[in-house]
Amino acid sequence: MSKQADTISGALGTIAQSISAIPAEFPEVARSAGMEEVFIVYSTGRGKFSDTGPPYYINLEVDLYDFSGRWVGYESGVNLSLAPPQASFKVPDPPPLPIDQPPVPSFPADSWTKGLFTFNDGALIVEGPALTHLVALKDGSFLFSVTTSHMITAGTGSYEGARGTKQATGTAVVPKELIQSGKFPSPGLEFPVTTIETFRLIRKQFLEEAASGGAPPSGKTPPITLKKGGPLEGGPLKK
Repeated sequence: MSKQADTISGALGTIAQSISAIPAEFPEVARSAGMEEVFIVYSTGRGKFSDTGPPYYINLEVDLYDFSGRWVGYESGVNLSLAPPQASFKVPDPPPLPIDQPPVPSFPADSWTKGLFTFNDGALIVEGPALTHLVALKDGSFLFSVTTSHMITAGTGSYEGARGTKQATGTAVVPKELIQSGKFPSPGLEFPVTTIETFRLIRKQFLEEAASGGAPPSGKTPPITLKKGGPLEGGPLKK
């Protein structure tokens, strides 16, 4: 192949990567089947406590990026916890040994989340339980951590009828001064957040009709309306 052809091929590859809807998929060995899609993104943005409470809920508005730093979409959602913040300091006891045999301790979730992930070629709606954790740091601040386990329950565009799971872990630093002020949590409080989101899904064309939602529904589902533009002021897409 000529040097010119190599240059053109490389340029086309770069363009294709820059306009693709989602990050590059994981290696083949990371997937259980050829039709399974596995991809991961990270997010930065803000969380905001509800104006009323307790119990408080947290609204999330974050931009999504692949691990080359390319913006690929945005997420909006909510985290509702029925437990007071002090409960997040609790750490469960280590499980009994041997580690490869029962019993397995039960650690029930007291937080629940739902979210909308919007990409260039469609959107995914997820929901599921969450666990929260607060760790005191030596400088007097706290690290607030959340882990979630989601089912993909709906989709639009190329994700319509897709099924699978989405796991995430996110953190935020609660400054020492905010803790000392007694205003954490407080109504309307905003704070920066970062998350890592892992998706494993199979699209509708590879699923049985009932699994993809093709069977007659038991009730009416309200239509999903997606608005153009990221949720963060000054983000990559503006209204």
